[in-house]
Amino acid sequence: MIQDILEQWNTNFNGRVIDNTFIFDNEIGEGKVEGFLLTERLQLFRTYMSLKKEVANSTLTFADDKQFITIMFADTSSILFESDEEICLKEGALMTNDKREIQWKLPVNKSIRLLNFRVQKSYFQQLVDRVPSLKEIFPESTSFLVFEEMNQVMKGTYYRILEIQQSPFYKELIYSCGSYLFHLLLEQISKKAEVKKEGDLTLNIKGVFQARQMIDTKNGIGVNIDLLSKECGISKSHLSYNFTKTFGVSIYQYILKIKLEEAQRLLLKGDKTNAMIAMDLEFSSSSHFTMAFKKTFGLTPKEYQKKQR
Repeated sequence: MIQDILEQWNTNFNGRVIDNTFIFDNEIGEGKVEGFLLTERLQLFRTYMSLKKEVANSTLTFADDKQFITIMFADTSSILFESDEEICLKEGALMTNDKREIQWKLPVNKSIRLLNFRVQKSYFQQLVDRVPSLKEIFPESTSFLVFEEMNQVMKGTYYRILEIQQSPFYKELIYSCGSYLFHLLLEQISKKAEVKKEGDLTLNIKGVFQARQMIDTKNGIGVNIDLLSKECGISKSHLSYNFTKTFGVSIYQYILKIKLEEAQRLLLKGDKTNAMIAMDLEFSSSSHFTMAFKKTFGLTPKEYQKKQR
């Protein structure tokens, strides 16, 4: 089982599998993936790599995925693409029972460190059935995609697993820490209110991603939290709170960022005055636009335009 997964990595990265470790060092990059059978129901894969070029996402989709719950622990080194939108995980765990609509992309020229758990669905369901709130978050009959931010204890365990190297107690440390991290994650989620409750850190992130996609598509124009809340079916307070938790910026900050990036494009195009751009992008005045632009980019719109030319 572990060997099958590692051989699939090998198919994409052209390396070699030795025991329970896949290793590669070639034109694609260098790194390794180590597989551990923690129990008959719980697998752990520890990944370290640095890529020189992009690799197809099939390395994170396996033939037997329907039998497993996937949990990806990451800092900011892994990137999730959903509906062509780039999403960075920030010290959290992404959990799903259906990866068909998820595309993963590993970044180039960056140190990648990941922990990927694969949990048998029957065992996962046994654990979920113990806590009513978990049954709401992880419905057995429908697909789910849930993100959970790591607390300090989980972060410490996550980084400890990544740092464990050969020692007389190597396997025992990996197995105990790995099992602990997985069950700690479920315990943290189980202690929280159901996923739809206001202010919950646990969230079904599809709605939050949808909000960001709307902002991107409209270049931030005509978008506000009332509209996003209505379109995404999430209360304003829930959307605002979890948008910041997921992406690291508030909805207002993100809208402003997208507007100013559009302003850069319009300035380079050169067929509109600053006042016209400010109006098109819904700034209250030209001076407000100039102030926001300079605060972000260190140049006024005119200075930026002149420098680029």
